[in-house]
Amino acid sequence: MEEKPSLLTRWTNFFLDRYRVTILIIVAIVIAGIWGIFNNQRQDFPPIKANYIFVQATYPGASAADIEQEVMIPIEQAIDGVEGVKTLRSSAGNSFAFMTVEMEDVPKTEKAAETISAELPKIGLPANVETKVEILDPTGVSLALGIVGTNGQTTNNLLQYAGDVKSRILSASPDIKKLIYCQKMNLP
Repeated sequence: MEEKPSLLTRWTNFFLDRYRVTILIIVAIVIAGIWGIFNNQRQDFPPIKANYIFVQATYPGASAADIEQEVMIPIEQAIDGVEGVKTLRSSAGNSFAFMTVEMEDVPKTEKAAETISAELPKIGLPANVETKVEILDPTGVSLALGIVGTNGQTTNNLLQYAGDVKSRILSASPDIKKLIYCQKMNLP
């Protein structure tokens, strides 16, 4: 009695005996793979929406107390009237104010930013106050902020040091596109 070959043996013999079919299948798989590489949708970097709005205001030469009274409080009152605000955090310093608005829902963030931008010109800020409203872009450009105290140094020494640091940072990384340093108005 002759033993019947197993299924695996029969499959192997089929493809060995018909090698042209085997080659055609391999070529078809390679072509399908190449087509898939170029035509499949990729979601490596999907758009990510955030529910944070940043409001920045600069008022050159103003003290932190002036910024708080003349700029920050009116802006905060305008933001309080916007629907969907969860939290509002504010910070004032000499010549600047920074506010972080957290929205309850991500979909309301863009409309709220438009509303805040539209309200700022109406609240009667001093003439030389510049404001900027931005939505957090978690996939966008990174931002680093450095604050240096005077530590008894003169303005010229600090500006020279800032220029040196800027040159070193820009030469160290080609990924940095822009670096700005600014001078506070009332340094000694």
